[in-house]
Amino acid sequence: MRNPVYRPQWMILLTSAVVAGMSVASGETFPAFFTKQRPALAGQPLSASGDPALHGIVDSGRNADLRWSDFSPYKTEVAKLYETNGYSLLWVQNGRVRPQPS
Repeated sequence: MRNPVYRPQWMILLTSAVVAGMSVASGETFPAFFTKQRPALAGQPLSASGDPALHGIVDSGRNADLRWSDFSPYKTEVAKLYETNGYSLLWVQNGRVRPQPS
């Protein structure tokens, strides 16, 4: 009868070899393979009056125009999203609503 621990050890070794092979094939270092970040989105820049208005909304964690106006539990994430993208309107591209990714 087979040792029940033997098979999972082979699966771990096989998975490790495949991941290491993917890293070598891509030409990247092993940690970079897993930490690759997506590029920032280039959205529509705001007007001179719109920029401080957006900062105020993000800093307060509230927007009365939203269906659920209190987003304070997600304030840190929203601030990081806008900071990463230069406080631009992420859903607008070339003056039009950006198509949804498929």
